Amino acid sequence: MRVLVTGGAGFIGSHFVEEFMKKHKVYVFDNLERCGDVNLKEIGFNMERLYEGEIEVHYDFNDCRKCILRVKPHVIIHTAAQVGIPTSVHHPLYDMDVNIGGTINICQACVEAGIKPYIVFTSSRAVYGEPEYLPVDENHPIKANSQYGISKYAAEQYLLMYMREYGLKPIILRLTTIYGERQYGMEEQGIVAWMIKCVLEGKTFNFFGDAANFIRDPTYVKDVVKIAKAAIEKDMVGEVFNVGTGSPVRLGDLLNLIEMIAGKKIKKRRVKPREADVTAHITDTSKMLSKLRCYPDTPLWTGLERTINWAKKAWGYE
Repeated sequence: MRVLVTGGAGFIGSHFVEEFMKKHKVYVFDNLERCGDVNLKEIGFNMERLYEGEIEVHYDFNDCRKCILRVKPHVIIHTAAQVGIPTSVHHPLYDMDVNIGGTINICQACVEAGIKPYIVFTSSRAVYGEPEYLPVDENHPIKANSQYGISKYAAEQYLLMYMREYGLKPIILRLTTIYGERQYGMEEQGIVAWMIKCVLEGKTFNFFGDAANFIRDPTYVKDVVKIAKAAIEKDMVGEVFNVGTGSPVRLGDLLNLIEMIAGKKIKKRRVKPREADVTAHITDTSKMLSKLRCYPDTPLWTGLERTINWAKKAWGYE
């Protein structure tokens, strides 16, 4: 089976590459802008199967088209994205180009290539905005409160339209607070990695407004890969799954736990609230359990310990 991972050099994408290359021929499409090729080299990926190019609509469509025409993948794992909510607020056209235009490019390239692959799309909890109820199930109203959430939902709809009209086989995963090895977080996104970086470097951590009391259910990245594989194996074409643990934790307590595992304490500071932040999100895992017979089950302590140990070595803090 030929598997193409867009954004395969990045955090989540590289974990899909690592898993699928055990038994399948894997190709990566990535502009190498965020992490370069360090993640791919870390997992021993065959760099001859790396296609460098841009996925955004305002770049040359031939980058994406040529890759798909050459590879003709049976499965596409579509993780390439603009992932920062603040970035989407301040640069909405760029967010639209990458998340909507890039997804259209992939779909149209498949049509031109005459293929009907599975397309696993890593969407986001951001499509729901501030939840009306908890835990959040797949029938929760779509009320995105950021340009990022809107662009992710629009991309979902394009995938479903290409399913109905052209026979493509999308599977949509709405992810929540993913963390794990090879995540290079920033203050605007990747909060677990940013917490770890601040703790290891002794930096003051900023809580935006009352963010220390915000609720999340952090989900280990390898569990996301497990869910995706189960959805492909069970032919869940056209289905949407919320992917999270359903186990809530306050962000303040999450930072305390990271400090405990790392053996370091840092200063915390409350600063001005940030636009489009969501106060609470907890995943309803019912659909995953009933349809896929699995769910993200890596304990938070275990996942954080693995991630911190990796970060110490990768970032030179051992």
